[in-house]
Amino acid sequence: MRRLLSIAIIVLILILGFLTGTYMYKIKDLDDASARNGAIAKIEDECTVIAELDERGTLELSMTNTAEEKVSPNSILTIKKLYTKCNHIIEKSENIPVEVTNLNQQDFQKKYEDWEIQKFTAHEIVLYKEENDYCGEHYLLKDINRICGSI
Repeated sequence: MRRLLSIAIIVLILILGFLTGTYMYKIKDLDDASARNGAIAKIEDECTVIAELDERGTLELSMTNTAEEKVSPNSILTIKKLYTKCNHIIEKSENIPVEVTNLNQQDFQKKYEDWEIQKFTAHEIVLYKEENDYCGEHYLLKDINRICGSI
């Protein structure tokens, strides 16, 4: 009888060990899965939410800044001229004229019809124009003795 009791206790210990091992394995597996989900949740932010809403078609973006860009009194006007005969670009920067302050881009374009607006912000405007001429940085040197003859 003692032998039978010892075998029963050993079998019972083996069964309890097996069940405990299985239980611990499942808990570890659940912890790993929740850790992975937690890591993913940490990476997700408002950009992910916006992308998901956009994919479903429930996101409607609207512009929040509808203020029209106008010329500030402190703006800088940069004028670029390309002279096609000598292929030089002359660039000058100056303060904005008083008569064009507070104009939007369309009104500014009407005032400078012959110019192309390359950049238009409240603080900087760049105008560009091509002229079929030489720039003022070229000189023609002549020998007076050849022109006037000998004196």
